[in-house]
Amino acid sequence: MNQINLWKAAFLSALFCFQFGNGFSQQTGSRPTRFAFPLSATTVVSQIREDFHPSLQLLEAPAPDGGSEKAVIQALKDSLAARYGSSQAPSTLLGGAGIPWMSDNFRSNNTIDGVPNDNDIAVSDSGIVLSVINSNIWMHDESGTALVSNLSLDAWSAPLGLTGDKFDPRALYDPTHDRFIVTCLNGFTDSTSWVIVGFSQTSDPTGAWNLYALPGDPRGDSLWTDYPIMALNKGELFLTANLLYNNQPWQTGFQRSLCWQIGLDSAYTGGTLQAQLWDSVYFQGRPIRNLCPVQGGSLPAGPDIFLLSNRNLSTGNDTIWLMHILDSIGGANNSMTIDFVNTNTEYAIPPNAFQQFNLQVATNDARWLDAFIENDNIQFVGNTLDTTTGRPGIYHGIIRDAYTVPVAEGKVIGNPSGSFGYPGITWFGMANGTDEALIGLNYLGPNAQNHPGCGAIFYDGAGNYSALAVAKAGAGYINALSGLDRWGDYMGIQRRYNRPGEAWIAGTWGQSSHMPATWIAEFNHPAIVGNTVSVGGLDVTAFPNPVMDLVGVEFMLPTDQFVEIYLSDLSGRVLKILLQDGVKAGLNRFSFSAESLPAGLYVLHVQAGDSKYVTKLIKR
Repeated sequence: MNQINLWKAAFLSALFCFQFGNGFSQQTGSRPTRFAFPLSATTVVSQIREDFHPSLQLLEAPAPDGGSEKAVIQALKDSLAARYGSSQAPSTLLGGAGIPWMSDNFRSNNTIDGVPNDNDIAVSDSGIVLSVINSNIWMHDESGTALVSNLSLDAWSAPLGLTGDKFDPRALYDPTHDRFIVTCLNGFTDSTSWVIVGFSQTSDPTGAWNLYALPGDPRGDSLWTDYPIMALNKGELFLTANLLYNNQPWQTGFQRSLCWQIGLDSAYTGGTLQAQLWDSVYFQGRPIRNLCPVQGGSLPAGPDIFLLSNRNLSTGNDTIWLMHILDSIGGANNSMTIDFVNTNTEYAIPPNAFQQFNLQVATNDARWLDAFIENDNIQFVGNTLDTTTGRPGIYHGIIRDAYTVPVAEGKVIGNPSGSFGYPGITWFGMANGTDEALIGLNYLGPNAQNHPGCGAIFYDGAGNYSALAVAKAGAGYINALSGLDRWGDYMGIQRRYNRPGEAWIAGTWGQSSHMPATWIAEFNHPAIVGNTVSVGGLDVTAFPNPVMDLVGVEFMLPTDQFVEIYLSDLSGRVLKILLQDGVKAGLNRFSFSAESLPAGLYVLHVQAGDSKYVTKLIKR
């Protein structure tokens, strides 16, 4: 028996010695369970030499056979698609807000092609981009030109000695501690199920990681863990997942959902991990399914956190479950309340999406996939049915005044040329307290002009949405398996914490080989292109403008700071890095020659610490 299994036996025998807490709301009467997890192992990415990239894929077509539970769900999807109209005009029209513009973008995770991709992304303040898909981790610089590391989840977690398949990876960057967090699952049965959580010891993800193995069957009742989601507050990690019965599909094998609440104080140093399990999340005696933790918007919030859920297999519903963990582990107010709000626009389980040659991809269900909170307003997204077209769309909802008297509203956003799916959302404001957001998504259509691709939509906080900004157009339809392909489970999206108005996505696109692949893209706030924008009080003057040759840039620094000055075109593509250096406090003047630039419009960027100045330059 290996070290992990010995620990599991001791853990189960002592399980009920850790009961504590003030409990849930009156709807449940249950209490969380406290744990102390010792460090399971460490791994050093730069020292990994042996990597066989093992990857398990179920190649059997998941198309229903008429006698299974999946057939019932498929029939439900088909009936919804047939019931609603075939209008080409989607429910919510796009184009009322400025379009976000793309700069750095590149292909990622191109060593192993998986189905589905299960994309996620984490971007550090220093510009390291960590991308995960099923079975693989890539680490880039922010331009994508330098591959820092490429390894499998199996090699990354090898010191744990767990031999089950590694799947459903998630990634986070913690701006409070300047560290990375990666989680993945191990095994598809109660006897092999583990939740692997890794914390980077430093800001360099190619260095050492502390690995912890959490039990996938935490109460020993023959269940296994599926579909994790992570979110952070200032001092804790929240990891939600579903518990399933053995030998049943996710659609029908669900038993209950859970939330791990994990302290970060010792996670990055390799100490004993303090954790708490909420796994009796019920309303009126019925388990609430698919808990979506709500990440802080401009910065991690806390010490509390909200979680959302809905009736994900409904043909039309307006109920949104709103759960609230009120305090940190051991805090005086540590408890969970469970309530619900009703939205003004219903969501519904989406039908499958159609590609070229009538090929379909699966869209799973209508669960909430991503959420953040800013200005006491929670914004969230998920897959849904667009009732005006009868095709898959995305649901964008807002719960206003979450801390006082919550009121929910929502809009369905459809694709006039096909389908939208698997959205992610992040705060996208230029100043704290605004309700601006960036929604990343995958798209496709029924013809060669709309092969599967990915992109982003800007929400201006006032009810308006931009046109779709395409990050990567597909080169072919997706047909990797012998039947109904899965389009995905989720996509990655994260704001760049030290650069207001910048966010990154990791989406899916179709290759000419008809395999899905991952595309990484940086998007910038529309205001950065169209106008001069100064964030954080950075005092800059650029002159003359228009310019013929020499450009002068004067800026005032309150302290010694690292300064970056560069030129881009209007699409965000970096043309020239002009300065990357430490600069003294006080009034500074920098100059450069624009003589070699063709006549046209350019964007000048000045970044000093957390402050940023962007202006448009006209070259005559």
